[in-house]
Amino acid sequence: MATLYIVIQSLLNTLIKSNNIQLHTIQFNMKLLFAFALIISSFTCFSQDKKQCAGITKAGTQCKHKTATTYCKVHDPASPRCGAKTKDGHPCKVIVKEAGTKCHNHKDQSPCIPNQLNNTN
Repeated sequence: MATLYIVIQSLLNTLIKSNNIQLHTIQFNMKLLFAFALIISSFTCFSQDKKQCAGITKAGTQCKHKTATTYCKVHDPASPRCGAKTKDGHPCKVIVKEAGTKCHNHKDQSPCIPNQLNNTN
């Protein structure tokens, strides 16, 4: 940033010498230009840190989430899943905070009594 400020200042100094422009107008414009350059450089710094997720959605297209790693939290195979058995017999795929815990659908389910036996209608 300091080099950018020096370059801008030297350009404006040459303008002052060549065109006899008033000094206070140049200083104000220099501050605006420096602020604009700072804002633009901050946007480019933040955009370079993240890239598009490499995961594939159910529709068969690439995931549009931006992430610092290869996968977002939805497609990351290392993220902890609920794992409880669903009614179809497949493991639940809901993401949980800690490994070994159950999601909001399965946390109250007793492991020894299936959910169908709890309904006494």
